[in-house]
Amino acid sequence: MKKLLLFVALLISALPTMAATDRALWKMPSGADFKALRLRPNGKVALYWQTEKNVGKDLTFPTERVLIDGKSNKIIGQNFVGNNILNNNGTDIEFETFNSRGQHAYLPSSTDGNDTFLRLKTGNSYRVLKNLPSFTYNSFQEGTLQDLKFSPDGEVLKVLGKDRLWIVGAQTGKLLRVIRPSQGKWWSRENAALSPDGFTILGMHDRMTLFSAHSGRVRASYGIYLQSFFGHEVSVEHHLAFSPDGRKTYAYQDSSIRPGTTYEYPAIGGNLVWKGRQPRDLCSSLDGRFYLDSVETPHGYYAVVKRVSTHKTVKNFADIPYEPYMETATFSNNGKSIYFVKDNTLWQRPFKTN
Repeated sequence: MKKLLLFVALLISALPTMAATDRALWKMPSGADFKALRLRPNGKVALYWQTEKNVGKDLTFPTERVLIDGKSNKIIGQNFVGNNILNNNGTDIEFETFNSRGQHAYLPSSTDGNDTFLRLKTGNSYRVLKNLPSFTYNSFQEGTLQDLKFSPDGEVLKVLGKDRLWIVGAQTGKLLRVIRPSQGKWWSRENAALSPDGFTILGMHDRMTLFSAHSGRVRASYGIYLQSFFGHEVSVEHHLAFSPDGRKTYAYQDSSIRPGTTYEYPAIGGNLVWKGRQPRDLCSSLDGRFYLDSVETPHGYYAVVKRVSTHKTVKNFADIPYEPYMETATFSNNGKSIYFVKDNTLWQRPFKTN
């Protein structure tokens, strides 16, 4: 009997376990396919999933979400978002943006090639912005649409395209102004990005380039060049981004001769501050102090928390899965806990940092 009890105890100890402080907040419906977990600027956490449904002869993928209050951890509500608004790889909701006033804008993807229009939420209703050009699902790959941002006061929505910036009234949906870059396009390849306050555009013309979102003129040019090898340009991917506080700019570069590297520069231009391995899409706490990274093991990827200022690990979560580019975890609004999805359940775990 003692041997049997010992065997059972060893078997239980070998199974993956959750921390004693973990709290289960939400169980996704049966058959749900998890898509994304995101912390909004107003402190609310949004969990997105899809289910496969047959509507007549058509197969659709309705997207739903549940909102969690970041302070009380209570479920605010569950609602239907739309059909097929997630892209094919299932990791990004295309061009979605929020602000602290609860405004929301997004571009639904169109997997069948049909045109779609930007949606803007004002109050409790969504408005279709037909005064902007329509976009197809392939617009993302073709670089037609680059980024969306609300102004700090919430009065305007800025829509960044490859060769222009549309400024739209956030309350009326009216097109107010169109800004064009002084160099024809914001970028010579890959993407461009808007600063968190929407005042600056980060692009690339051989080097990283800062443009004024007011005039389209170049403010600064700095940083890395397009890679070349013995005088021949090689296959290079660049992904540009601002830090959440807008003080830093990042350029992720991946080429056929060099593994992915992230370069960090001041947002006003200048010398290289840091370079190293870092997620292409930075998942940061709202205060900008920490970000989530992943560590690869023979059993998969797990989450670690790193300090933005030093890029050093401050916390390991060996039992929390966190794959690169898969939004399975995010910070709480106060940065003192993380939310994560495991076994189709949304969990919260508190953690302390020095």
